[in-house]
Amino acid sequence: MLKLRLGLTASLDERRTVHTIGFLDTIKHFNEAHGFPFHIIWVDDKAAAESASSAAHLLVRQKADVVVGHFASAAAAAALPVYAGHGLPVFLPAATHCHLTQTCSNVFRLCKTDSDLARRLVGYMQVHAYRQLDLRHDGSLHGHALSDLILEEWGGEVGSGRDSVVVFCGSFEKSSEFLQTLRALGDARDIWLTDDAFCPQLLDHLPPGECRVYVVGYDTSVMNAICHAFEKSYQLRFGYKPGTYYYSTYAALEICLQLARLPRAQWLSRLSSGIWKTHFAELGFRYGESGFGEISLWQPVCSRPPQMIGSAVA
Repeated sequence: MLKLRLGLTASLDERRTVHTIGFLDTIKHFNEAHGFPFHIIWVDDKAAAESASSAAHLLVRQKADVVVGHFASAAAAAALPVYAGHGLPVFLPAATHCHLTQTCSNVFRLCKTDSDLARRLVGYMQVHAYRQLDLRHDGSLHGHALSDLILEEWGGEVGSGRDSVVVFCGSFEKSSEFLQTLRALGDARDIWLTDDAFCPQLLDHLPPGECRVYVVGYDTSVMNAICHAFEKSYQLRFGYKPGTYYYSTYAALEICLQLARLPRAQWLSRLSSGIWKTHFAELGFRYGESGFGEISLWQPVCSRPPQMIGSAVA
């Protein structure tokens, strides 16, 4: 069987994003379970468009057979045309911008999209008596796109009155910073955060006594028993539960193993039309989309004293 030259690209500096360690440990977990089946080419895209384009050219020069990444939508948007020119299959475990799969036939997404998230978020919000939507974002491609979709789904009054709800779209770091700043200003309105904030580390960033934060994002707790067995194995190995995109990344690597058994000339056609067995689901890509994963509501709660911090998933 061909030992694939696997290009792995994301923000690889753990000081830059809270998700880096989880991505690296996911690769370790897979490699240890499968006997290190790939020749891996690591490239840091710094989660930025400028760096991602350079990362993509570097992976092409180093003769990657297939790419797993990029995780940030802005990075993916900049890099995908490079791979398309060389016919490289690209798996997106975390980049959610809706248009990423629409222009290149070599791109295969293993997570839901911003449109899915916006629709679910507004659905959850409708059970509250919010009269106005105060919508903010971090200025990123993802933040802009998701906020536009939420506004479209909302279809109601927009404003920042006392009976409004605050929604912030952006990275984990920007989301936690926004939350803390708003509370420091004495703003007690409900705050809704989006997918990148759906991780346990948010509990460490909640102001004391915080109980009016809601997070809508990708959740693993509602998945099947096999997923939970993998989660337990991961936790025993690394000492913490796997992050949001563990399953989509692991599934992408499983598909790469299956690709290695096929003639290269068949890869793109089989990816576009076939069914791929992973431990978590049988996946097929319709126009590059798999629809893999679940979206849930999480209400993190910070209580006093600090050691009593807990959370509830709805």
